[in-house]
Amino acid sequence: AGVMLYANSGIILNPFQYAIASKSNLSLNANTPVDSYDSRNGNYGGPNVSNHGTVQTNGSLSMSQGTINGNVLAVSQTSVWSGSTVNGSLATSNLVVSHNSSITGSATANTARVYGGALQGGGTISLVSGTVTAPLQDTLDPSTTAYQTPNANGSMQFILNSGSAGVDANHNLTVTNGAVATLGAGTYYFNDISLVNGGQIVISNGPVYIFLSGRLTETWGSLITNNAGAPTDLQIFSSNTNTVDTTGLYAVDLQQGTSAGIYCPNGDVRIRNGTDFFGSIIAHAVHMNGAVHYDVALSAQKVRCTTGPTSTISIQSWDRH
Repeated sequence: AGVMLYANSGIILNPFQYAIASKSNLSLNANTPVDSYDSRNGNYGGPNVSNHGTVQTNGSLSMSQGTINGNVLAVSQTSVWSGSTVNGSLATSNLVVSHNSSITGSATANTARVYGGALQGGGTISLVSGTVTAPLQDTLDPSTTAYQTPNANGSMQFILNSGSAGVDANHNLTVTNGAVATLGAGTYYFNDISLVNGGQIVISNGPVYIFLSGRLTETWGSLITNNAGAPTDLQIFSSNTNTVDTTGLYAVDLQQGTSAGIYCPNGDVRIRNGTDFFGSIIAHAVHMNGAVHYDVALSAQKVRCTTGPTSTISIQSWDRH
């Protein structure tokens, strides 16, 4: 079981418990392997790679040539197809496994079917009659009335190259044409963040906490660079509700992977271009083209929400009954 807690004092305890957590259906393929590391022990790689990349979804999980080095919880159906591997335990309502796929840990499901013979990978399947409950019922609403000028609650400077960068009266941050916006340790409140034509955000030192009510978008050539190094140094919280199914838009739409914790439970998150993402993604839906390396150091984070008295945060626990 996993638990996320809310304290009335305005502290979110451990919001980033998963490599990927999605309220809707989730698909992973050969381009989106999932594993973990611990940034407190240095960079990802070598001995600093582990099997704690937990994946959870309130909907169904479909894997095609995918690899999850961690546990899986999917409320609806889990399909492990085409040479996919789950190196961990699995809980789901309906389990389907193809003959050339494997599960190494224990799997529990209401119904299960393994095509082509016995389960590979050394795992076991147990049929149960209980209900798999939804792990994510979270909401986050940074109040627009609580927006502050970035300089008031963190060090922020704009290093202008050939383009421009600035925050307008509606709290929209736009960085264009090769400009760089450098954010130092602090808490920042924005409506939209738009990185256009090579515009960049650079995290010089952390931790940096960004609260958004609008969208975070990058066009081709733009990116967020976390020079502080660890995902614990950049945490992005969004109350935006744009989803592909309802508006055709993403709440967070990045061209490149980065090192961060992204918490956007009511909006869709997309990361394109096949680059690696280091950290944790909590979203209504996750559209990922690239590996996800969960930083277990994020699980020890206590994140303070300073968005004002009108904020609403409701974080509930999940378990299997």
